[in-house]
Amino acid sequence: SEKIVVSLTSWPKRINLVYKVIDNMLRQTRRPDKVVLYLSKTQFPDRQLPHLLKLRLERDPRFEVRYTSDIGSHKKYYRAFKDFPDAAIVLVDDDIVYPDTMLRDLMVHYHRNPHVVTCLRSHTVAMTRKKTFAPYLEWMKERKIVNEASPLVLATTGGGTIFPPNSLPPEAFDID
Repeated sequence: SEKIVVSLTSWPKRINLVYKVIDNMLRQTRRPDKVVLYLSKTQFPDRQLPHLLKLRLERDPRFEVRYTSDIGSHKKYYRAFKDFPDAAIVLVDDDIVYPDTMLRDLMVHYHRNPHVVTCLRSHTVAMTRKKTFAPYLEWMKERKIVNEASPLVLATTGGGTIFPPNSLPPEAFDID
């Protein structure tokens, strides 16, 4: 019964291909309640969309485009958490076609531990012997399906990441 909102952003160089990800999300085995594409008002000042995106907007009420200030890649989570505070938010990238079971897989893990951010791809932060953070190049890369609470797990949201409602701290919404 949870509301699932898929959020993504794009930019002018990819806008003509983002429909592939939109279609992929709308056809998942666990259907999302909403798929929202957040676009920068600065990058899309005339709000003109490619024909294939317009068709999706007409054909599927679950898909919508929202324009927002340009805060880079933060658009995809920042606005979604504000617009849908009671929903589980799934972040995806605009250049990856996901397995058709991605949302279902995330939901299985989400139900097992509903207060943990669950991701399908992550990095593990490495520590030095002196208990300081190791350089990024030394981190363990590409862990698959991580559903463990740890400050040393860094979700790479491009793999698909589900955030429970109200799971981000207030600092995540400090524009500065």
